[in-house]
Amino acid sequence: MKSFIRCTSKNVSAAVPPISTLHSTSLRHPLVLPFLAPAVYHSTVTTRKFSNGRRGNAEPLAPGWNKALNQGDLRTIQGVRARLEHDISDTERRTDEPQTTVPNRPVEFSRKVYFTDEEVVDAYANLRAVMSKHEGYDMSLTALTQRKRRLPKYLYAVIPDAIAGVEREIQALENEIEMVEHDRKHRRQHRYSVRYLLDRGRSIEAISKQVQSLFPSSRSKHFELCMAYLIHYQRLFRLSATVMEGFVKSHIAPDPRLIGKVYHMLIAERLAPFEDADGNRRRRQKMQKVAGECTELLLRMIAQTNRGQIKIPQAALYLLITKAPASILANLYWKLVNNQIFVKQFTTFHFTRRLSLPEPITGISHWKDAQKILRSMQYREYDLSEVPAKSAFYGVLYQAMRAKDAEATEEMLRLMAECGLEPGVEVYNMLMARAAEENDDAALQRYFEAMIDAGYEPNMITYSISHAFHKRHRNERLCQSVVRQAQEIDASLNLFLATDILHSAVLREKPYLEVFQQFKSLFKAKLLEDFGIAPLRGVTRDMTTERRKMAPDNVTLAVMVTSYCNTERIISNIWSLYKLYRQKLTDKTPPNRTLRQMLLINGSYIPHAIMLGLGKRIQGLPYVAAVLEDMLKPNAPIESDVFTWSIFLNFLTRAGRMDEAETVMKVMRTRGHDPNTVTFTTLLNGYVKSNMAETAEEVLGRMDQAGVETNVYTWTALLHGYVKNGDNWRAGDVFRRMLDASVQPDEVTLQAVSGITDRGIFEKGLGGDCVDEEGRVIGRVEDVDQQESVLKEQGADDWFDDDDEGGPQLQDIMARRL
Repeated sequence: MKSFIRCTSKNVSAAVPPISTLHSTSLRHPLVLPFLAPAVYHSTVTTRKFSNGRRGNAEPLAPGWNKALNQGDLRTIQGVRARLEHDISDTERRTDEPQTTVPNRPVEFSRKVYFTDEEVVDAYANLRAVMSKHEGYDMSLTALTQRKRRLPKYLYAVIPDAIAGVEREIQALENEIEMVEHDRKHRRQHRYSVRYLLDRGRSIEAISKQVQSLFPSSRSKHFELCMAYLIHYQRLFRLSATVMEGFVKSHIAPDPRLIGKVYHMLIAERLAPFEDADGNRRRRQKMQKVAGECTELLLRMIAQTNRGQIKIPQAALYLLITKAPASILANLYWKLVNNQIFVKQFTTFHFTRRLSLPEPITGISHWKDAQKILRSMQYREYDLSEVPAKSAFYGVLYQAMRAKDAEATEEMLRLMAECGLEPGVEVYNMLMARAAEENDDAALQRYFEAMIDAGYEPNMITYSISHAFHKRHRNERLCQSVVRQAQEIDASLNLFLATDILHSAVLREKPYLEVFQQFKSLFKAKLLEDFGIAPLRGVTRDMTTERRKMAPDNVTLAVMVTSYCNTERIISNIWSLYKLYRQKLTDKTPPNRTLRQMLLINGSYIPHAIMLGLGKRIQGLPYVAAVLEDMLKPNAPIESDVFTWSIFLNFLTRAGRMDEAETVMKVMRTRGHDPNTVTFTTLLNGYVKSNMAETAEEVLGRMDQAGVETNVYTWTALLHGYVKNGDNWRAGDVFRRMLDASVQPDEVTLQAVSGITDRGIFEKGLGGDCVDEEGRVIGRVEDVDQQESVLKEQGADDWFDDDDEGGPQLQDIMARRL
């Protein structure tokens, strides 16, 4: 066996390409090599942790694997090889130069990808084929090595695969040893710079003193070598930040541009894992925490330097704007301006736009800070008709209108007029949007007529606002009128109005086939075909007409999935849709990047729609629990929220499992979700349907203790339970308490009241009178409640003891109430 290993190791080492070529190419293409065709470099996967600085255990690819590929795969690999020949020759020449010299040109930290999506898909398919083959090798090797007695004859057939597995392990070890030797040889001066700078300690003061002892000509060299080694190769981000602060505090820092670029590299590496954190609340909070730490680092560096000593790239500022919490961005902007650090107007407009947007979690907008920034700007170098500028102005103006701040609104309109940005139809659209948000039909019509009188033509956004308002009030006639007026402008409509038309059909509970016909006339159907919910997938399409249609966005997809789940009656079909959804949500390959981002932006909306579709029948309850379990897994792309738990609680109460429903209420609290009005109303409705009206009253008391407000659905559910049980007085008492809570009854409430059998008893309860079993008035409700509280305080423990003086009185009062 030992001779076999020695013989195999010689053959494998002969097949391995020069390690310098591998390493130099990995430096030039740090993001490309992990999915390159292994025929170009068959030790790419093994060398990945050395090329990009990440630690991990990766298995190499077997030599000679490309002999089994077909001709199409070989042509793809040859194209990739030809594409890299020039870059490889350049990198080979660069590796022959002494590694101790510092390059004259500044380090570029941008990562470029030179491959199309089709090439990436082919490379991933080839890698998956290789991985499946290697899994077979490993299984064969395990089957042979775990047996302690003589091999049976049926295992003789797997010996060649086991030998191939041994060869692969040997190749992995030799490649790793060679990469370690390469790292020791070419990273020696990097490690020397790090050790020298940390010789006095790892504090900022110790590093600053050590920097002052360096020769002026070598400071930039040590700074570049040390930061590249710590950030890119070792990924020691906190130590890198400490070293940066030490250099800046020494007041003899290297080139200001170099400091800015290194800072850009540091925050880009730290924020890279959070590119897809939009759909996960915990990851989004962690992203904001990391971005806040990067912002605080920049503020400390600014405070320790003189004016203009640091030059921060605009791309780095844009990263902080998009990732950091909005509450610290205003302070960052003024620190940059006061220390004369250059900020482009384009970046400034991004600052104001981010400040004007409400926070996703709290809903708070810092539009006043954005208005202060706009007031201080000099509008001479930028075209205000561009999208970032208009978006910044209109974002602040819209928030001022929503806050009903007349002074700020007038100031913004005056500022826009002074800058030459004439308020047009967009301002009237904002006024209409505010009127629609306040459910003011008269104001909506008045602003629309004022727009026409001012000489402005309504655009698609105007009609979208009107259609959304009439859709919310279920006025189908006016919705169709708005659509006809919009089609006179553009027959294809726009994305928002077309999606709103589909949503209106879903609210009217139209069949999915009818909704899909409307969808197909407006949008491209490929997205729904990928999810398997396109009924007309086999029908041929006119590609010329199909190209003219709009591409659906994340809202359109959510509307169509909701319509499908509402209409589909077969649980297995909805479950198949969920499995496709889960597959596309976890697929991080570049061809699926756009679709996955759409699903992350939708958040928990699509899983909620699927849960509602699965739970329409009692057989779907285990599937609903499975969806919730997926959302509770660690690092799940989409996390559960209070509405997820409310949906699961609703199906438990419909099945009559009230004990399990109470357990779910406890579990959701331990998960950090406090029950809201919907959750308590769902639980109360479950007790009402189970003929447990007294327990439903206790749920109402729990809502009061938790500080959760009631709504019309809460009171209607309790009222319906008493009417169903024939308790007319309690039904009137509930109706009275609902009106005292300033909750207006709706049509369902009035329909429940119409089932009252004894109108006189109901009116006595509505008037606040207590009655006995024969219906005679015995007092006011508030008086009886006061007597109950007094007797309970006096009665101590034996309230219902006949020997006690207060016992019979309390018994009599409780009997009258019940």
